[in-house]
Amino acid sequence: MPCWILLLRFSMSQPFALHCLGQPRLVAPDGRPVRLKTRKHLALLVYLAVEPRVPQRRDRLATLLWEKAPPFEGRHSLATALSVLRAKLGRDCLERGRGWVRLNAPDLELDLDRLARGDVLATDLIPALDVSGFLEDFDIPDAQEFAHWCDGQRARWQPRIGDALASLMDRCRRTGDFNQIEHYADRMLQLDELNEQGIRAKMEARAFAGDRLSALKVYEAWRSQLAEELDAVPSPLLEGIAVRLRHRGLERQHTSEIAPVPTDQWKDRPFVGRAPEYRRLYEAWESSRAGQPCHYMVLGDSGVGKSTLLHRLATAAGLEGAVPARAQGHALEQKVPYAAIGTLVEDLIDRPGASCTEPAALADLAQIITRVGDRFPDLPRVPAMQGEATRIRLAESVERLLVNVAEEQPVILVVDDLHHADDASIAVLHLLMRKLTTTPVMILAAARIADLAELPSGRRLMEAGDRIRLQSLELGPLSAAESESLIDTLIPPGEPHPTGTARKAVLRAGAGFPMALELLVHDWRDHGNQCLALSLDAMTEDVAVGDMPSHTYRQSFERIYRRLDPLTKNVLHLAAVLGTRLHDPRMYRLADLSLGQMMTGLIQLTSLRVLRDGGRQLEFINELIRREAYLAIPSPLRRVLHAGIADRLLGDDREGRDVPGLEIAWHLIRAGRGPEAPPYLLNGAKVAMRHGAPN
Repeated sequence: MPCWILLLRFSMSQPFALHCLGQPRLVAPDGRPVRLKTRKHLALLVYLAVEPRVPQRRDRLATLLWEKAPPFEGRHSLATALSVLRAKLGRDCLERGRGWVRLNAPDLELDLDRLARGDVLATDLIPALDVSGFLEDFDIPDAQEFAHWCDGQRARWQPRIGDALASLMDRCRRTGDFNQIEHYADRMLQLDELNEQGIRAKMEARAFAGDRLSALKVYEAWRSQLAEELDAVPSPLLEGIAVRLRHRGLERQHTSEIAPVPTDQWKDRPFVGRAPEYRRLYEAWESSRAGQPCHYMVLGDSGVGKSTLLHRLATAAGLEGAVPARAQGHALEQKVPYAAIGTLVEDLIDRPGASCTEPAALADLAQIITRVGDRFPDLPRVPAMQGEATRIRLAESVERLLVNVAEEQPVILVVDDLHHADDASIAVLHLLMRKLTTTPVMILAAARIADLAELPSGRRLMEAGDRIRLQSLELGPLSAAESESLIDTLIPPGEPHPTGTARKAVLRAGAGFPMALELLVHDWRDHGNQCLALSLDAMTEDVAVGDMPSHTYRQSFERIYRRLDPLTKNVLHLAAVLGTRLHDPRMYRLADLSLGQMMTGLIQLTSLRVLRDGGRQLEFINELIRREAYLAIPSPLRRVLHAGIADRLLGDDREGRDVPGLEIAWHLIRAGRGPEAPPYLLNGAKVAMRHGAPN
């Protein structure tokens, strides 16, 4: 059967739709709006559809809409309106009798019916209900009776409208759609400007737009109005969100027990195409928060969006009152026992409940993690930990710390690049997942599939699976439609968008990888038709969706590197060599860079998406980008930088500061001073073995 006949039959089977929420309108089965002659004709249809489908007296209808007209003219206007409705909806849509009329349109679909059923969320077949106020901004000045009827209907439907908007905002919260949640929040506040659910959603939307100051301004204005008009105060949840937004993590850690929730990192960072994955993680977080832990391993190639997905969930959980802690795996630290778990512990020891941990457990932690001893200087002396016993005692101590912190607030632990984490830390994570069966703790990890498979401890962790409530979530490239949506959201309002050949080239070169697409779009904005995506390599190389575009990262970085000013280039050189120490101002003096110059360079590199805010400090957005930055340093300069850093670390070591021997040895070897490295290699190996590393 021809397609046009099927479409015709489908359109004929669809009902008319009457929208009473927001601006009222009548929509034909084919989706086109049906225009009526006057607003009163539409008002009459709304009244007949909303009121019970019983006979309505004609004189009542005439008075309702034509109250100022003489009776004869009112009846004539009503008859005309009824004729118009029959012409639009069909002759059988109205039943008439002497002095009465009744709407008989079973195929007229009313959005209020869907609202009454609570069927407001989108499905695979139907979009979300467009929820707004009843007959919003729909006034008929010379029909006061109709206005009174509208006021009554608004009062009747407002609770259901509020519930519907709350459901829609909750769905947005579960899918990470904080752009749409602001739209619903504005509608909620338009109906009730003191509604707390609306103001919470508004604050969340502003926070995820990287504009925490606006979120706080909105909150303070609302709080003042709430106190003035109702003599009421915000709920603890909302007050907690405001407190965490104010804190921001800039205060000295030991002076505050408030967990910082960095939101500025999301400024100009669209979140596209990951709603199903985000929802799975959010529902797992809800289960964990309720004392039924569910942990996730997010797998995917570099630049596919693993870190963004986990960080957004951690930000959302943090705003709701959770304690987020994050660690980043680094290849250089893979042989340093407890490097990753130590970073997590450092995040946790300032949180409420940490000081309730048994002193002996804290003392065990202090043997491995220096900052625990700094935070709690009066810990008892305990037997030194050595060999395999170290893993057991340290794992149990971390468990005790987590249990005490989680008694105050739920905890979410995030480990980026788990494939670079040390075996000892992975073993501790396994123990925590196995033993914390009723504690509100969720562990999230991100890793590259191939690299994790090569790591024996990583394979064992994944094989444990259901036994430790660990699920895997494989993150693939964005679809073509999602990639196009991301491209459009990356362009600021008012700027032209790539079209035609340029758009196709960006899509092909990006291969569905968000980071690559972002770099390519920024490059197109800067270079137009001379952009990287339109270069010969990008146009002739057949990049299929799903293939990690390593060449795109490399060429994009080269474009960025060439246009850096000398100061920023020097900052980048040092940052690439320093790695996890890239935030240490002392090291930048090696290149005669002041603190202000260092900050200026780091800010510039962050704006170019070479660096990102990792919560505790800045870091490279991707190990591939750091690799390109490192290789871009001329070899003689690279050796000089390694030598200078090695000398600084040697000085710190002589002064008694805790500097890993393996780190010193690495810089010495890269500086061409190999004969000086063995003592530090041996010392680092001894420390690692004493702390439980394999021989």
